[in-house]
Amino acid sequence: MRSASWFIQYEPDIKSELIDTGAGNSPTSKPNNKPINDTIMKKMIYKHGAISDELAELIDNNGITMTCDENMNILISDEDWDKLCELAPAAIDDFCELTYDVVFNDENDSNCKGFNSSIEDCKKYIELNNGSNDSYFADYKGGVVSVVCNETGEEVYSEEVR
Repeated sequence: MRSASWFIQYEPDIKSELIDTGAGNSPTSKPNNKPINDTIMKKMIYKHGAISDELAELIDNNGITMTCDENMNILISDEDWDKLCELAPAAIDDFCELTYDVVFNDENDSNCKGFNSSIEDCKKYIELNNGSNDSYFADYKGGVVSVVCNETGEEVYSEEVR
């Protein structure tokens, strides 16, 4: 089993670089053909924490780019996801696409919208509604509205409720 074979190194305003840690903990660099800044990526987790050597070989041999961030979330383009689904349909159930919710917090209370959406959709919801009296925005003025991963609990974005 391979664990964390791929992860992405983020540098603002610079093309991302794919690092392959391989089996021996000494990273080697290779170009990332699908920079995260230019491609819409699915954000997923692998339920078993490590992928088999057979699946890793299939991914490598078919030019599928999967990257793993510092939180062990897998990023894959829609195009590569479709390719992986076609080549290894039995493995697809081992992946879980991450979904996000909008959460409101202040010093007294917390509420969530109950969304199962993308980060982008949740951020757009906040952008369109923050500063209004719609939904929980009126109740949480001065508090914080956040985008939180439903599967991991990770807060990925937050701003003050206006």
